[in-house]
Amino acid sequence: MARIEQRTDRYLHSPRLTQQADGSATLHLIAWLPEGESLVRFPIALDGAVGEPSADPVQPAIVALTRGDHVHASTTDRAELEETRGGERVWVEFEHGISSVYLQRPHDLLLVFRARGSAAAPCLCSTPRGTWVAFHHDVREDDATSDVAKWIALRFVDKDGVVEEPAEPMRERDRDREGQEQSFEFPALIAGPRGALALFGRGSHNYWRQDLDQDGFSARTALSDGEWGSRGRHIAVARLGERLVVARRDRKGVEVDVAELPQGEAPEVVLARVDWTEDEELVADEDARPDPAHARGLVTLFGDIQQHSAHSDGVGSADEVYQRARYRYQDDFVALTDHEAFLGKRTGPGEWEYLQDVADRYDAPGAFVTLLAYEWTGKMFPGPGHKCVYYPRRGLPIVSRDDVPEGKALVQKVLA
Repeated sequence: MARIEQRTDRYLHSPRLTQQADGSATLHLIAWLPEGESLVRFPIALDGAVGEPSADPVQPAIVALTRGDHVHASTTDRAELEETRGGERVWVEFEHGISSVYLQRPHDLLLVFRARGSAAAPCLCSTPRGTWVAFHHDVREDDATSDVAKWIALRFVDKDGVVEEPAEPMRERDRDREGQEQSFEFPALIAGPRGALALFGRGSHNYWRQDLDQDGFSARTALSDGEWGSRGRHIAVARLGERLVVARRDRKGVEVDVAELPQGEAPEVVLARVDWTEDEELVADEDARPDPAHARGLVTLFGDIQQHSAHSDGVGSADEVYQRARYRYQDDFVALTDHEAFLGKRTGPGEWEYLQDVADRYDAPGAFVTLLAYEWTGKMFPGPGHKCVYYPRRGLPIVSRDDVPEGKALVQKVLA
């Protein structure tokens, strides 16, 4: 295993991997530097050795990196909702609380999954028989209601466009699981030489690998130490000669591992249920009871203004926070308050732009309000503790505890 250490003058995040023609690989990362952000590329040799990086010109902020065969800086937050490989594209669309996953081929547009709830982080893996699509969602498999825990789902689309899924259920999937480690999300996929799959994903406190072959799913294998921390969202995987390479931003840096490809045969598949909304009963979105505040010329509003996502030490994407608040809880306002610096994680200018862009996309004046916020993470003991900062408009920079470590100074800086 190799580790690219974080430095005080260069914070690395958002790993992507691509395979090169000679069998080696390239690791793409966003580097947050004192003068701005840059896309840097580390060559990875066939033996797993990580070489010296090259870098693109520095720009003020990189909102996101594209995902797939070609990696470049993107100016849109929607880059996180899609992946393109081998001429195929998979992406997620949201509409009135319904999430749809689509696969675009050169001559076909196919619906892979649709449900009332949130889906996110789609990826794909092409094989001679067809295309595997992975994504995570919060829809329970038993009654199709949306839940809190997110779990990875797999779909196989054959050459004729038929959507199938593994015949054997996923081992260890437990949406009612108790304890610290929750969810299995932000998938990455790679196929072995005979068709078996290696599935990688993130939990709330660990990264995991789970293989799928003719015998079904294996048990999950932990890739991290499971300690409390703020890990990255995406794990990246690519072929490296006859093996595979995995990269992830973990608590102490960007970890690069070399592992074996799955060696089994292709898994058995069965016809998948694609549209989970077909049998839904219509439910009124609003409570019909009168608002008691009307008697005083007021209105009662509900919202949640302190919560986390996988951008710090929570689970799920930023999109899912707003989807859940508006369409499941019928909140009137909401704020996503991820930690700006916490347990090895820092929020750079590009990630802050991304979070503001997603919030703006869901803001609907008169119907649903998204507040721009973050959690300034001061020392718990002897203080001053954690403080949530709410901004009146976008474009204001994050004030980090790394630069302003005292609570009084934070207030002065924010109000300046």
